[in-house]
Amino acid sequence: MAAYLSRAANLVLFCLCCWVMADAANAVLAAVLLPPTADAAGAELRVPPPRARTWGERQVILARNLFNASTLLPAEVAEIEPEVEDEDLQETTLPLRLLGTAAAQDVMMARAAIEDTEERARLIVAVGDRVKDQATVVRIERRRVVLAENDARRVLSLDDDPEVLARLPKQRGSARPRPRTNRLAERMLKNKLGEAMAKQSTILQQARFLPKYVDGAMTGLQVNSIKAGSLVEQAGIENGDIIITANGIAINSPQASAEAFEEMGDADEFELEVSRSDGSIIPIFITTQ
Repeated sequence: MAAYLSRAANLVLFCLCCWVMADAANAVLAAVLLPPTADAAGAELRVPPPRARTWGERQVILARNLFNASTLLPAEVAEIEPEVEDEDLQETTLPLRLLGTAAAQDVMMARAAIEDTEERARLIVAVGDRVKDQATVVRIERRRVVLAENDARRVLSLDDDPEVLARLPKQRGSARPRPRTNRLAERMLKNKLGEAMAKQSTILQQARFLPKYVDGAMTGLQVNSIKAGSLVEQAGIENGDIIITANGIAINSPQASAEAFEEMGDADEFELEVSRSDGSIIPIFITTQ
């Protein structure tokens, strides 16, 4: 009897061992062969840290141009320099003479009329223009122009400014006074330039003119923010129009745009070629009288 009980106990123990070993084998095979469950995959999922998008990724948005926006050439970011006090600015020694200025709230729209006394030439300059390859126009104010000469600031002021007259060297007793005819001619020239600059200032205040670029090349001046009742609106120019020529001058560079504004200031009548948003080009005649 005892022998039968011993055999039965051994058989039960053997079955339990087989069951434990089979369960362990199933667990190992399941871990190796079966794919991970959703919970395990979620536990292993790691969210990548945030990163800044590269310029190439952002360029795709500009290339698609979903809103048909005007693509302007980005202006160079200039370093902010501390302003120099008025008493620290010395009068320039370049052979230049300031004839008049047309200051504007938008510094890029300001213009100044300068005479090159060596070349006997009249120049219309804007901020950023080079003068005689020796100076760059930094700022245009109501009665003076600030120049950058060899990393130094100089000022070109109107001749009738009392401060300028005080800085100029006094003439020797042997110096001859200028003939009256020369003074009269210079006064007439200054009055004419003053009228031209006033016309330019009036036109610049009636709308906002921005250079239009296509594939990096300037194609004209885009007109926006036209004031109601202004001469620009009465001429038939609409917001978004692009002025491509002025009196035959093709506006394809900043220098050409300065010449076009000079032409507008000198002439009582001028003809513009304007490109509309639909691609059509129409002539527009403007009379300033």
